[in-house]
Order: sequence, then C-alpha cells, then structure tokens
Amino acid sequence: MPVKALKNLAKKHGISMKKAEKKWGEAKAIVSKEYSEDNPAYWGTVMNITKNKIKKQSKMKKESRIHSFETFINEGRKEKLEIDKEIKKMKREEQLKSGANLTTKVIPDKKKQYKRKKKVDLNED
Repeated sequence: MPVKALKNLAKKHGISMKKAEKKWGEAKAIVSKEYSEDNPAYWGTVMNITKNKIKKQSKMKKESRIHSFETFINEGRKEKLEIDKEIKKMKREEQLKSGANLTTKVIPDKKKQYKRKKKVDLNED
C-alpha cells in the first residue's frame, strides 16, 4: 500500500488514515477478482477505485454538513418569526391596557411619495 499517497488522499478529503487504509483494502479485494497482482493494470486500478471510494465518502460527508447548516438556518428563521409574533402580541396587549385605539391607519411616508414633475412649456420663449 502506498502510504504517502493514502496520507495525501486522507488529508485532502478530511478522513482518517485508518479509513483510507480500509478503502484501499476494499479496492484491492474488488480488483483481485478481475486481475492478478502480476497484471500491469492491477495497482493502478486499485488506486483509482480507492480514490473514488474516498471521494464518494467525502462528498457524502460534505452534503451532510450542508444539510445540517441549512437546517440550522431554517430553524433560526422559524424562531425569529415566532419571536416577532410574540413581540407584536405583547405590544398589542400593551395598547389594549393603555386604552389606545387599535384601528389601523396607514400613515404615508413622505419620503416615499412621488413628487409631481412640473410641466414646462418649451414654447414660452
């Protein structure tokens, strides 16, 4: 087993050396069904299968982390919405206690109002 190559693969994909060696053994078992160790394609095929197995495991691990992060973000959004609802509810209760009128009035924002453009008569000269 090429220790240096496996160390590099393990480091690159964030897995332990023990797992990389296990993948090497699995690949070796698969290839030995088709080729003998004397065949020139034997070791290259073992290495290719090992690389593919490690990449696949690394990809699944990465997808799992992405899914966990997305779940974390979505949960945070849900909590924020629930907190916002609670705050609105508390404000409404405060208004009721103070006797304020709860009818909703739309107060236009002066900054958002559009100014009418003045019509300029070009023929005034």
